[in-house]
Amino acid sequence: MAQSSIPERACGTCGVLFRPKNWVRHGTFCSVACYSATGHRRRPLAERLASKVTKPDGEGGCWLWTGVKIHNGYGQVHRRSWHGPMLAHRAMWEVTHGPIPDGLFVCHHCDVRACVNPAHLFLGTREDNTADMMRKGRQARGPRVREGR
Repeated sequence: MAQSSIPERACGTCGVLFRPKNWVRHGTFCSVACYSATGHRRRPLAERLASKVTKPDGEGGCWLWTGVKIHNGYGQVHRRSWHGPMLAHRAMWEVTHGPIPDGLFVCHHCDVRACVNPAHLFLGTREDNTADMMRKGRQARGPRVREGR
């Protein structure tokens, strides 16, 4: 598409008319400086997590992640552009309990992949996670598993 065929639009920060370019936040801002001035990148992770969670009316229910989910149903959030994506339940653990020690998983008591309720999460090894899965009968079953596919 030729540059001149792209319609002009007003910058979301300063209001200056410009022709959008793909590298500048999908054409909402005229420059990286205007995008940064919105404060989007400076919002704390806890605040961004809270804005993407639906909590039940009663106590103890699952806090469901309403943001981006990856192919297997787990929520995903970006920590910072230089760190890349992180699973939402792991991010919630870090916000509420601190860093996750190397080699440990953040597992769900409730087995709801989109749940980020800190009360439903626990730290464990791969073996702990597998034992929890087996105890609850959550392992894969059926003819395709037996055939080795």
